[in-house]
Amino acid sequence: MENTTLKFEGQFKVGETIKAYHFHPSMDRAESYLVGEILSTGTSEEMGGAKVFNLKMTANVIHGIPTEMVGDETATVPMEIGFMEFDSRIEKVLFHSI
Repeated sequence: MENTTLKFEGQFKVGETIKAYHFHPSMDRAESYLVGEILSTGTSEEMGGAKVFNLKMTANVIHGIPTEMVGDETATVPMEIGFMEFDSRIEKVLFHSI
């Protein structure tokens, strides 16, 4: 089996904060994304063994509306998706405000 590097694999480190879009941004709809600090990387059995970033979420915006964060919410972000992948789906964040 060939060992290939996934689109976002190795681009971000544990402790960094990233923004991951739920959908490709478009002029005809408000953005949907989450922001969080990378706690670890690994694989997710729930995602079929995909390589992922495990995040402590600091923001979750759905259709331009921030959702209320309750406690220590976490999220799992795949390092690559097979459908609707785009170059800026995950990006490093230095500062985020809603």
